[in-house]
Amino acid sequence: MKIFVKAWEFVVRTWKSLTNRKRTTTRSSRASAPAIGKKTQYWYGRVNFWADTGALQKKEIEYMKKVGLTGYIIEMAGWGNTSMRKPKSSTEYKKWVSRLETYYKHIHGLCKTNGMWLFVGIVNDNALSSKHGNKAVDPTHYYKDVATDLLNIVLKDGPENVIVQPVSELYLARVKNHPGVAWQKNAIAKLKAKKFKTCNNDGYGRPGSKGNCDFLAWHPNKISHLPDTKKYNKASTFIISDTGGIISELNGGTDCDKQDANCKPSKIKEWRKKCNGFAVCGYYDFKRKSYNEAAIKAMAGK
Repeated sequence: MKIFVKAWEFVVRTWKSLTNRKRTTTRSSRASAPAIGKKTQYWYGRVNFWADTGALQKKEIEYMKKVGLTGYIIEMAGWGNTSMRKPKSSTEYKKWVSRLETYYKHIHGLCKTNGMWLFVGIVNDNALSSKHGNKAVDPTHYYKDVATDLLNIVLKDGPENVIVQPVSELYLARVKNHPGVAWQKNAIAKLKAKKFKTCNNDGYGRPGSKGNCDFLAWHPNKISHLPDTKKYNKASTFIISDTGGIISELNGGTDCDKQDANCKPSKIKEWRKKCNGFAVCGYYDFKRKSYNEAAIKAMAGK
């Protein structure tokens, strides 16, 4: 009998040991992103070429972590000639959504593993205008189908290490009876119900307030263009280099639409200093297929 009891106790100890080891391994494979508002965080992202599941993206995220950046920026629907917003058939569209879900889960997983934020712009209202190589899309289809399908991918994968900007650069005067207004209101409600952090970016990229969100993102036209700190709380304001003017300035005067344009590290460092004190300073690397090591180092102040 004693032999049986000792054998049973051994089995129980072994089971507990294996269970605890499994839990520890699961926890160690994830790391929380740093709290926002305590000190300025510096982010980077190949916003419209982010959709990748190869070794390049893993190397990119790990390099960002190594030099001290704490967040990755994406435009989930892509941009211009890097997007498939208007597939030729419903079958192609479904395949596109399925691929994006795979890509999204991959980059979200990398950010969780490396303790970084994933800053997700689900759709960009500029898609309703013909610019940056993009032909204007149908507003109803864009918000009813595309925006909703991509939102569902984000909701499904969970809120850990994610901040969602439902609509980038929402501009009410862009179209009559703008469908993006109601869609964004509904999206924020769904995201909050699932404990996501959210960010407002209406007002054509320079919102007057956070609205019903946790944060707001400000898109400067140039390095010296910053929000009035008497009106805006620095601890909840993100400065994101998402306009043609500042993209060109940080690239040393190169047109913002040029593919794989080089950056000018001295300009990035200058801008970085000006953003000090705000919650986030984010470099929006536009139309770049491979990650920009020089820009990442400059954003880290190195």
